[in-house]
Amino acid sequence: MILATTAQNKGADVIAASWAAKNDVKVVLCRLDRALGNRAAFVRNDRIVGFRPVEAIVCSGTGIQANLADKLRTAGVPLHVLRERTVMHG
Repeated sequence: MILATTAQNKGADVIAASWAAKNDVKVVLCRLDRALGNRAAFVRNDRIVGFRPVEAIVCSGTGIQANLADKLRTAGVPLHVLRERTVMHG
């Protein structure tokens, strides 16, 4: 197994990288190429899909994550989309 992440320094990417380290799983960090400007995240998503993953987990966030999920669906990759739940206390 190889884990590919979007290389964020918080949230799900940090949790996934920690799990990978604990389980001796190689991690590929798909960083943004800032030279691409506003297209950087979309190009990164294309690169991730280009790896031809056998399964993917996408956590809720911005339209960038929605774009990645759409591209993975189009590529026929089994996909799990995790959405944040709002818990109300009171």
